[in-house]
Amino acid sequence: ADLNESQFKFSELATGGGKGGSLMQFTRNCKLLIKQLSGDDHASLLAIAEKYCARVLDKNDPSLLCRFYFHFHRESDNHYYVVMNSLLPNAAVDELYDLKGCADDKLVRKDGQSVSQVHKRWFMVHWFVSEATFGCCLPASRVSYREGKRAARD
Repeated sequence: ADLNESQFKFSELATGGGKGGSLMQFTRNCKLLIKQLSGDDHASLLAIAEKYCARVLDKNDPSLLCRFYFHFHRESDNHYYVVMNSLLPNAAVDELYDLKGCADDKLVRKDGQSVSQVHKRWFMVHWFVSEATFGCCLPASRVSYREGKRAARD
């Protein structure tokens, strides 16, 4: 069965802007986030489910991990989904970080504007050289993205 349609519609899922390109949507009251899972994400979630549940339910050591409320397969589109809590306010956010606890932490919004993700790729040798030396010759968008990643890490 679909989630309550007054809060969410599968037809309104959209890409979240991440590298994985997963479809996602906040409920209208912004309390939940529904995200489509890749096959690998689904398998990973199944593999850690028992330990994850034990960790988030440990009353002696409260966890700040996101709460996954539902993990399900939707036969009508043959995709897996997860429904998780959202701690974001139901209002405009000036600055927002995507913290994963690894080198992929990044700044997502700055001064109320989305920060473009400008990734280095192996064929951009000049960017590697530039970043390793003086940082010249980089597009402003790459400099801004790189500074945001550093800020998220700090």
